Amino acid sequence: MSDIQKEQELEALRALLEAPTVEDATNSNGRPLPADLEALERELDHEPSSWSPIPLDGEVEEDAPPSILTIQGTDRALLYSGATNSISGESEAGKTWLAIVAAREVIARGGRVLWIDFEDNPKRFRGRLAAMSVTDTERKSIDYVQPFHALWNKRTNTSTSAHADFVELLRRGRYEFAVVDTMTGAMSVEGLDPNVGTEVEMIQRVLMGRIVKETGASVLVLDHVTKSSENRGRYAIGSERKLSGITGAAYAIEVTLPWSRALGGDPVHGSASLKITKDRPGFVRGGRSELSVVASIEVTAEPDGGIYFRVVDPRDTVTAPPHDLIVEVLRRVRLDGPLTANKVADSIPKKRSTVLDVVDYLRDNGALSGEKQGRGTYLTVNELRVRELDLE
Repeated sequence: MSDIQKEQELEALRALLEAPTVEDATNSNGRPLPADLEALERELDHEPSSWSPIPLDGEVEEDAPPSILTIQGTDRALLYSGATNSISGESEAGKTWLAIVAAREVIARGGRVLWIDFEDNPKRFRGRLAAMSVTDTERKSIDYVQPFHALWNKRTNTSTSAHADFVELLRRGRYEFAVVDTMTGAMSVEGLDPNVGTEVEMIQRVLMGRIVKETGASVLVLDHVTKSSENRGRYAIGSERKLSGITGAAYAIEVTLPWSRALGGDPVHGSASLKITKDRPGFVRGGRSELSVVASIEVTAEPDGGIYFRVVDPRDTVTAPPHDLIVEVLRRVRLDGPLTANKVADSIPKKRSTVLDVVDYLRDNGALSGEKQGRGTYLTVNELRVRELDLE
């Protein structure tokens, strides 16, 4: 029944109710009871809410491994489709460059990209694409948006006229990958405070959540971290709700060798590490501890202006940790094992993150073996591998 038909029936019911009548429990005179009118008024004036049970029968949808931003030389990737992912780091750490690497990968296999830019401008973005060897033809697969109209009216708690344009864009675009650069800029346009949990949840629902809902795309949110590494914690500036709203994987990028454009005659080389801070589906972490390095970034800036990024397996680039600490970790696991990585870190009076890095190094090289028991992974020493690697 259309709204117009409902209005007409409502008026007819009101007219009948205003006529004098003697109502009884059976409504034998054929005239509507007040409850009938109330039910129709509710149907007309109140849209269905989300407070209705959802049937749980039917097919089961399993989590799928990440499919975007592939680690070279492997079949592993870092960004989940149909989910919100994030990379946070200091300014000039390479967040936007890394997002372009992912976008270029999607375009190469025929996908489309939505780039929502709150911090840069089209001219500079075109320059970045050119430096990364993205051709004019490939650029046509990118819809670049630089919005300054809010999607949501916080005062009235309703969507704005811009929201309709946004939804139309998503439904027309058929995007496989979307970048929000950056979270801070998006919240500023919406007039929201990144330190307020409920307002972080709002931007996640209105912006990133809407992209996933309408397109099923992989969404990558770029964000800043505090300048102080001591007080940084696991995620970016603002509320911890930023991390809880990630439905895919969250990473922290840290520069290990600073780079810049090659202004002289020689290439400039740099590197960074990508550390896992959250992995909701669990395919990336693979038993690694929090803040473990899951990928290494190798950067080369050429004198001709080209920028080349390689995302590689950290085992191909990681320098061996201090020998004495390797020996101490192996000794502790032999004496008290099987132990979880956290228990190993608790038992050695060194910086916790340093000990966990050693554990990850030994696991990646097969010197420590892990067995899943309950909610933890318990480590033992693979003595044969220790001898092969000559670790002691």
